[in-house]
Amino acid sequence: MEVVGVAVPDGACDTHIHFYGPLAKYPPPETPRYEIPDACPEDLFALQDAAGISKAVVVNAAVSSPDNRRTFDALRQYPSRLRGIITEPVGIPTDAELEQWDALGVRGVRYSYVGKRVEGFDSRLIARIAELGWHLQIQVEDLQILDLDGLVADLPCQLVIDHMGRIPAALGVQSAPFQCLLRMAAKGTTWVKLSAPMRCSGERQLPYADVRDMAQLLMKESPDRMLWGSDWPHVNHAGPIPAYAELLRLICEWVPEEGLRRKLLVDNPTVLYGF
Repeated sequence: MEVVGVAVPDGACDTHIHFYGPLAKYPPPETPRYEIPDACPEDLFALQDAAGISKAVVVNAAVSSPDNRRTFDALRQYPSRLRGIITEPVGIPTDAELEQWDALGVRGVRYSYVGKRVEGFDSRLIARIAELGWHLQIQVEDLQILDLDGLVADLPCQLVIDHMGRIPAALGVQSAPFQCLLRMAAKGTTWVKLSAPMRCSGERQLPYADVRDMAQLLMKESPDRMLWGSDWPHVNHAGPIPAYAELLRLICEWVPEEGLRRKLLVDNPTVLYGF
C-alpha cells in the first residue's frame, strides 16, 4: 500500500501507541499531569487502515499506572491485531496472573523516568518477565541514557528504549548520549524505537529534520534492532499534533531502501512481539 506516495509493506506494525478512552469507563486521575484525550482503539484503527498499518503495540500510559485495565481490555478485544506493554504493577504478580497476561498478548513491562531520577528495577519482577520471554521497556530523556547504561549491564531480558532515548537532536550524533545509545543497540539485546521524533527535535512541527541523522544512523548500525512507533495520540506535546500518515511517511522517507523498511516495520516487531 502507498501512503502519501510512499510504499508501506504488508503487515506493518506501529509499536508505540496509547489508549485512554472511553474516559467514562477509564477515568483519568483527578489531577493528571497533562490533558487526557478520549483516544479509543477504533480511532486509531481508522487512521491505521487508511495508512496501511495492520498491527499495533499498545503501551499502557504512564498517567494510568499502575492501573493496566485499559491495555488488558484492548488486548482481549483485538487479540490478533494488538500486543501490549504494561506499566509496573503493584507488588509481584502471581504466576497465574503473569500467565494470564502473557496469553492476552502482554510482552513487556515499562518504566518511565521522564522528570524522575533513573533508578534500579525490582529484580524479582525482572526475573519473572525474563522467564516469560518478555522485555523491559524504558523511557528516559536528555542525558539519562548514560545513567541507564550502567543499570542494565546484567539485565536477564531484552531491553527496549523508547523514542531514541529522547536525546535532544541539538546534541548531535557524536554526543556522549547518542554514542551510548548506538553502543547499547549494537550489543544485540537492546532494541530502539525510532518513534516520536517530536520528543527529540528542536523543531515545533514536521518534518523534524534535525532528527533525521539520528534515526538513519541507528538504522544503519543496528537494523535488526530498530522498531517504529507513532506515539499516537501524542499527549503532553507542546507543538502542533502531527498527522498519523505524515509520521509514517516521514519514517519511510528516512528509510528509503525497501528491504530495510520491511525489516523496521514488519520483521523486527514480528520477532520481538510474537505476532
